[in-house]
Amino acid sequence: MEYSQEKYILDSLGWVHYRQVLPSDLLDNIRTQISQQLVLRGLRNSILQKSDLNSASVRFFRSNPKQLLFLQGMLPSLPSAYELALLPLIGNLLAESAGWAQAVLSPIHNLRAKLPWNLNSSPFTTLPWHQDYGATDPTVDYVRLMTVWIPLGPASTRHGGLEIIPRSNHLGWLSHSRAERGPEVDQETMRDALQANCNLCPVSVQASAGDVVIFDQFTLHRSLKNKSRICRWSLDFRYAELGKSTGRPGQWERDPRIGENVGEGVMNLARQRYSSDVPIRKRVDEILTL
Repeated sequence: MEYSQEKYILDSLGWVHYRQVLPSDLLDNIRTQISQQLVLRGLRNSILQKSDLNSASVRFFRSNPKQLLFLQGMLPSLPSAYELALLPLIGNLLAESAGWAQAVLSPIHNLRAKLPWNLNSSPFTTLPWHQDYGATDPTVDYVRLMTVWIPLGPASTRHGGLEIIPRSNHLGWLSHSRAERGPEVDQETMRDALQANCNLCPVSVQASAGDVVIFDQFTLHRSLKNKSRICRWSLDFRYAELGKSTGRPGQWERDPRIGENVGEGVMNLARQRYSSDVPIRKRVDEILTL
């Protein structure tokens, strides 16, 4: 399907925020399954009540900070997360915003738990300005991915939410470096780009559970400090148009299609993705210039 700058918002603005579109029962199932995984990992008091997850996980990770390193290992035990990832509604939103008739899930996806900034010594408490294209394999010549970011609870500025620069996708791929807090657009490059495009200004995303935020692989974004007292949980998925590269070849044997039923086949892919011994290469680790 052909798409035009005027017709599709992800081509023109580079991002779109859909409010309260996800089914609450599915989000509740995801939170319950995360709670069950935390109990299995040593949380003494059951936190199966959905309202307890955000606060109880702070207590858990404060006592078990190394568990933050193993969040991706939970995903093969969260079938509801993949039900969300392959929900036909997500396909409808991508069709509306990007013009894709059909889409597939990329192996580039994450479960994230952001603790209050004063409790977390990790440098990844916040992420600097970057573009998600940097997570793709540099051996793949052409990739076009969309990021679908889904908060599982409050995700305002106070809770360490996102800042996005609308229309920054038109800048293309900017040079990055590996900073202390993760991949970061070269500061001089970004300053020059913003000075040359004075209409580009950051927007703070005020999101909550039930919302979906979609942005282009070149859209500049960052995450802020979590200044609240609760843990900010979120999922982020990458998608490609059916038949196109999903940016990380070899990490699983096939890309699940949106609308596909989540059964043992999809969960086997999730386990394969997590246990794959294929080296992960990222474009951001190459020395790049404009």
